[in-house]
Amino acid sequence: MNNIILSIIIPCYNCENYIEKTLMSLRNGINKEINNKIEIIFIDDGSTDNSLNIVYSFAEKTDLNINVVKQKNKGVSQARNYGLSLANGKYIFFLDSDDYVEKDFFYEIFKRINKIKFDVLLFGFNKVNDSGILWSYKEQYVYNNGVDNGEDILLKYFNQEIGISLWSMIIRKDIIFNNHIKFRVDCFYAEDIEFFSRVLLNSKLVYTIPKEIFNYYLRKDSAIASFNEKRFTGINAIYYLKNFVAKSNIKNKENLLILINNIIVKEIVYLYFAYVYYSNKNQRNKYNMRKIKNIVKENKSLIKNFKKESKADESLEIYIKALLIAPNFFTNVFLIRRYIKNYINNRRRK
Repeated sequence: MNNIILSIIIPCYNCENYIEKTLMSLRNGINKEINNKIEIIFIDDGSTDNSLNIVYSFAEKTDLNINVVKQKNKGVSQARNYGLSLANGKYIFFLDSDDYVEKDFFYEIFKRINKIKFDVLLFGFNKVNDSGILWSYKEQYVYNNGVDNGEDILLKYFNQEIGISLWSMIIRKDIIFNNHIKFRVDCFYAEDIEFFSRVLLNSKLVYTIPKEIFNYYLRKDSAIASFNEKRFTGINAIYYLKNFVAKSNIKNKENLLILINNIIVKEIVYLYFAYVYYSNKNQRNKYNMRKIKNIVKENKSLIKNFKKESKADESLEIYIKALLIAPNFFTNVFLIRRYIKNYINNRRRK
């Protein structure tokens, strides 16, 4: 008889430097009372380092229910979908292989699971690095109180009133399967936004734990701080979301579509930013620059009509103007700034 309540899905590609801390945080929070109610599904996405051996060794030394599976390198979306296909729990939690939970994480989660029926349970989080907490939810947002429907929550998220990430929510599995929601395997950026937006738009009961019980680890070598051909797929993920909302029957459709247009603009800016600051000499070529220009051309009206929603958006304006006026010229200007900054930082280290 299946008594699993929570399935924790952990995709991993070359995570040998982080995964043990992630797993240790789970072990430290799972007590005997709930141990048989939790399964950990670890999906190795074709790692070429020692990640698998570390997980196997950890699994042998603990009584946690860990299911280790392997696949050829197909990307995080495929790995998460694979994990979902294996999940036995009533609820799903997506955990990245370099992040970790607080010791009271499971206490707070199961306290709600045992008392209330919810479609999605949100919670606060910190952004951290090896030096400690860099950013805390309570310093940026006011916690959402009470119960909301997912559509209203998504509006607040797009309006930057609250913070949401794929890893800051517990999702009732039925919401995912009954509505045929999967991660887009052709998208390698913003696929998480497209996924949890569809989850929320199909959720009626959303609760929030007003406490930071999760830690998002900011890696220097993370996919966000990089540029490659896959970055272009982030815009496609938001296009998919826009098409889904356009065809749906929801009360705030027009408002959501306006906000999603802003998200498309931001994804274009993030793409350009990554091209300027994270690309190498081989990646800074006419082909990639032409692709960016074509995307700008296709979305010129959205870019021109972009409206700032917060102070954080103000820093995007310089890149928006650069995209509209002369991307080649400003790319060189930004690159010079990048070289100067790196030179100064290197001199300070010596």
